[in-house]
Amino acid sequence: MSDSSFTMDLCGKKPTTTEGVEKSAVGADKTQNVRHNSDMSIQLLDMEQVCETLHIGRSTLYKLMNSKQMVAVKLFGRTLFRPHDVANFIDSLNNYEGGQNGF
Repeated sequence: MSDSSFTMDLCGKKPTTTEGVEKSAVGADKTQNVRHNSDMSIQLLDMEQVCETLHIGRSTLYKLMNSKQMVAVKLFGRTLFRPHDVANFIDSLNNYEGGQNGF
């Protein structure tokens, strides 16, 4: 996995890496920064990163998406996740209160 981030101008310009080398959205780095007109960037996570973060498999992530518990976006055919949507999912989970034996 490369450390360079992917940046795309949503006004119609071609995506470029931070090093200035043009790159298409397909096959771009795992972490993507999408720029808006206000120069605000949003970092998007791919399925692999979300699965690693939540310690779940792809099939479980698909189940969460199908049940509308996890929100995903599509960008050039890729399924990506906004970090705040992942955080909202985590926040929606019930706190573990512990059982009779303290587990």
